[in-house]
Amino acid sequence: MAAKITVNQNIGSRGTGALVVTSDATGFLSTAANAPEGISKANTAGETISAMYITDLITTGSAAGTSWTIKRGATTVFVAYGNGQYKFRDKGMRLEADTSAAAANVVFTLSGTGYMQMKLTKSSNAEA
Repeated sequence: MAAKITVNQNIGSRGTGALVVTSDATGFLSTAANAPEGISKANTAGETISAMYITDLITTGSAAGTSWTIKRGATTVFVAYGNGQYKFRDKGMRLEADTSAAAANVVFTLSGTGYMQMKLTKSSNAEA
């Protein structure tokens, strides 16, 4: 399966939206509007993302040592081991330290065999 974006929406003139990515392998999400073909793009057509926050994460692992490392750009923001369900927004938490981290690409690296689903909310100037 590798990385697959299952939901990518921009909600009208409010400039907000959501993105859900599902994967069973290491992957990458670009926040750049001009990302090359073949790269998973977090933006919809004509959308320029100004911030995107990880709100939920579900992970599974087939062995005790399985982990998912989540990065924004080159900065590790979270490591999940084994099976877990993390609802960062419900807990009032943000993994991204600042707005530059929130605008950075998302990199997720699998160690072992597992599956993850990540939900992100985004702000953009798509309708500006």
